[in-house]
Amino acid sequence: MNLSIYDILTATAGKLLTGSRAQSVYGIATDSRETNRNCLFVPLRGAKFDGHDYILQAFKNGAAAALIQKDTPCDISALPTAPTLIEVNCTLRALGDLANFWRRRFATTVIAITGSNGKTSTKELAFNIISKKIKVLKSPGNWNNLIGVPLSLFSLDGSQEAAIIEMGMSEKGEIKRLAEIAQPDIGVITNVGPSHLENFSGLDDIRDAKGELFDCLGPEQTAIANVGDERVRYLAEKTRAQKVYFGIAAGDLQAGNIDETHTDGISYDLDIKGRTVRITTDRPGRTFVLNDLAAAAIAHTLGIDPDTIRKGLEKSPPVQGRMEKINIHGITLINDTYNANPVSMAAALTLLGKMNTAANRIAVLADMLELGKDSPRFHEELGEKAAAANLDGLFLYGPGQLSVMTGAVKAGMAPDRIQVFEDIQALCRRLDAQLQPGTAILLKGSRGMRLERVITHIKKTRKQATEEPHAV
Repeated sequence: MNLSIYDILTATAGKLLTGSRAQSVYGIATDSRETNRNCLFVPLRGAKFDGHDYILQAFKNGAAAALIQKDTPCDISALPTAPTLIEVNCTLRALGDLANFWRRRFATTVIAITGSNGKTSTKELAFNIISKKIKVLKSPGNWNNLIGVPLSLFSLDGSQEAAIIEMGMSEKGEIKRLAEIAQPDIGVITNVGPSHLENFSGLDDIRDAKGELFDCLGPEQTAIANVGDERVRYLAEKTRAQKVYFGIAAGDLQAGNIDETHTDGISYDLDIKGRTVRITTDRPGRTFVLNDLAAAAIAHTLGIDPDTIRKGLEKSPPVQGRMEKINIHGITLINDTYNANPVSMAAALTLLGKMNTAANRIAVLADMLELGKDSPRFHEELGEKAAAANLDGLFLYGPGQLSVMTGAVKAGMAPDRIQVFEDIQALCRRLDAQLQPGTAILLKGSRGMRLERVITHIKKTRKQATEEPHAV
């Protein structure tokens, strides 16, 4: 990266307080501990921190310049020479403006992905396909917010033909702003479901917020939509962009003859506008088929052939914490501990219920967070879904799980198959007694519940069990 101070002033409408317009920076940092020599430090404000407190440290670590929010005091007298300071109205907005300025330097095709579920998995699958043919950038991890998206775009250097950018949201207007920054050529909406409901009045409100992505697309750009989701279909029908639909047995890209009855994975026919290839992967569940279809639609839109799409889907590595299958000495763990909402919970339980080859099917569920006032209802409905999955055991952790138990019992699940825990270690100890070769265990809950601790426990205890000397 090479940005002059003049570029920064132009992009941010900033005011130069000290320094020279001819000076250049060679990187962007928002953490003073990660400032590189000659970079620009952008101090951000959060609920519990203020990056302005670390401006002096950033300069001591080698930063060439820093932004500073208007009317923020900063004593630079402790530095041996006057640093370059640029005043802006809002450092977070300036970060996005700089990223947009940088993005517009390149002809890279930008693909933006949003949705209530499947964003990260779709991004990783699409990257694995597309990278087999062209150089492509992807946003790291879950860098999908007003900080992560700009930082992802700063990695563009002109060599990439495509960039896949994940976009998340927690309130109205966030997707609109992210789209303004990234200026996508292709927009993807995977689905609309109940997530972050504490900030929205209902599903249609979430739909409209997700639809801000399609709103930013013009007639020369492409909207990729899940035809099986009525709210996504509504958004696609009113966009000006060209449309590509994907879905189960419907759309430009379809999946048929789906086999999800075994613990080893799933197979299905992928039809791409009349050409069919058989896909066999170790990713479990119909939810992942929709992620596959969304990724295939992205690749198809970029002109990638069906056989390359097949190879990319079949050889994609699992995404940690997202329906990740882990085999531990004959026990199959489905690790979906990264996040949870009612739609993804129901899909995961349906998958577990269809694993007919498993000796035992056990679900370990924790609370779904950020559901607002309707949280008890959603948790009770989750219990009904658990009962329908015909499980051998249901282990529940968290204050919301009493509602899950109520729903499960009302739906006919035997109470002796349900156990509720306030302590995660007590849950782990009780789960130990249920483990036997051939058992399939689903672990799913919101990220804040830290349900991955159960996986750590199982790995440790199963390792110890196999290493213990046997009596002769």
